[in-house]
Amino acid sequence: MKHLRSSIKTSKLTTTAGAAIVVSLSVMNITPARALSASGNAEADIVSLTVPALAEVDDLDFGEVIIGGGAGTVEISTAGVPTLTGVSHTPGSPHHQAIVQIIGDPGRPVDISMAAPSYAVSNGAFTMNVNNFDLGGGPNNAHTVTVGGAGTIDVNIGATLNVGAGQQIGTYTGSYTLNADYQ
Repeated sequence: MKHLRSSIKTSKLTTTAGAAIVVSLSVMNITPARALSASGNAEADIVSLTVPALAEVDDLDFGEVIIGGGAGTVEISTAGVPTLTGVSHTPGSPHHQAIVQIIGDPGRPVDISMAAPSYAVSNGAFTMNVNNFDLGGGPNNAHTVTVGGAGTIDVNIGATLNVGAGQQIGTYTGSYTLNADYQ
């Protein structure tokens, strides 16, 4: 039996900011038959949103995987529960979901998504694919979360590690990009 360890770090987190301007305009009715003066009101609300910040709380860790001769997968749910197919974990192997904290304006909705559908983890020239990222809305499902009253919300991230048949042993690491943008 061969042992390998894989984790993926949240090394690149992307945010974009937005500012909202709300304009309303009301004008009194003007009758063309007579010369009348008209007055109107214009109103604008300018809202300055802080850029949502992202802070890594914990890495996505697939644990220490025991491989046989065939291919397999390790799926880590957003609750940190592993589902192994064709491979197994060493007893007591730590594994867990990633946790990323979004810091922003309380009560604001934030769209979150992965920048790509899959990423690689590597051990030198050897790689494995990580895909089916779950941000809480199901695999490969971008969705919206709302920043809590304290100005933060934690997002749990799960994914699937695809182990190749005869995968080279070693420690595999990589990174992924999470996008967060005010709605």
